[in-house]
Amino acid sequence: MEFPSGCRASIVTGMCAHQRGDRYFIYGTNGTIEAPVPFNANGLLKYYIRTEDNTREVTVDVPNNYMLEVEQFGRCIREQEQPFVTHAFSIETARTMDKILSLIGY
Repeated sequence: MEFPSGCRASIVTGMCAHQRGDRYFIYGTNGTIEAPVPFNANGLLKYYIRTEDNTREVTVDVPNNYMLEVEQFGRCIREQEQPFVTHAFSIETARTMDKILSLIGY
């Protein structure tokens, strides 16, 4: 993916073992983000931001995978809060996924 700023990122996905190894990586121009997090996990979860100079560990409390989205949705309705994820971002994400699926013949 190439962003208007000129930054680039890559997505790699696959299944290559009989046992689960849930994690994801985002490879960017200036480093990587690694999240060794199982799908739909909750609790205190860690991810790592790696640059050429250092690695930073970030811990987030995830009491429920969808709780923050639902709470923010409620504030948007009750308090007219602006959504963190815009309609434009959602549409662009869907277009990106459609393009990826098309490229792999799905």
